[in-house]
Amino acid sequence: MGLWRLGVVIWFLPLFGFTLPGCEGSIDANRYEQRSKEISFITTAPIHVHCSYPVFSGAGSLSKYANQYLRGETENRFNCLVREEIFSEEIYDEECVLSHGFVPVYQGNDLISSWGVQSELRWSHGCSYYEGKNFWQKGDSIIELVLDDLFVKGKSHRKFLLQYCEDFFKSSGYGYYSSLPEYPPELDHSDLDIFLITDKGLVIVFRAYRVGGWADGPDTVLISYAKIKEYVDLEGPLKAFFN
Repeated sequence: MGLWRLGVVIWFLPLFGFTLPGCEGSIDANRYEQRSKEISFITTAPIHVHCSYPVFSGAGSLSKYANQYLRGETENRFNCLVREEIFSEEIYDEECVLSHGFVPVYQGNDLISSWGVQSELRWSHGCSYYEGKNFWQKGDSIIELVLDDLFVKGKSHRKFLLQYCEDFFKSSGYGYYSSLPEYPPELDHSDLDIFLITDKGLVIVFRAYRVGGWADGPDTVLISYAKIKEYVDLEGPLKAFFN
């Protein structure tokens, strides 16, 4: 590996104005601050790495847990991206931009939801990986939620959600459903695993290239709580939306 030069720029700043489709206006900007860190260096080509995470307001155990988790996860990913580029044996001659961050989506008395994305832009090619982090305070415990935690066990909620999403993409002619109508995506239940909780409903986030091209995304479907009420555990994480 050739010689590399290192320069560091680190700062903290308010939210940079990105909104995930389906999550517009879900959280008041006064309830959190967005913190960011960046580093630029040269290996065989210029490398820029950026990370960002929210700090939710409040002194309770839920905010404290979520803040510690998201900061730790973001800084760990940032450090991994930097190390991988510094010690990579690949030879590149084009600039590369790498980023990882979480954006706040919802904060309630016992719920916090945040959307995460890790992106790479190298040459004219890009890729992104999405995730949802949803935290629920149940008594003295903080639970990192999976989709099935929201619903009554034994209900066919995944079947309903999958059909709802497929109908949405087909009716709107979205992504591959328009460009390749003779070969529509074959979705399965694992495609529902990335989700976000908002004040408007449940947002399903699909992996890049699953239902549309990278430039089309993020690919999301917002499903109102009224649509899923018959499947929801009304004593579970979503109970506040039905009281």
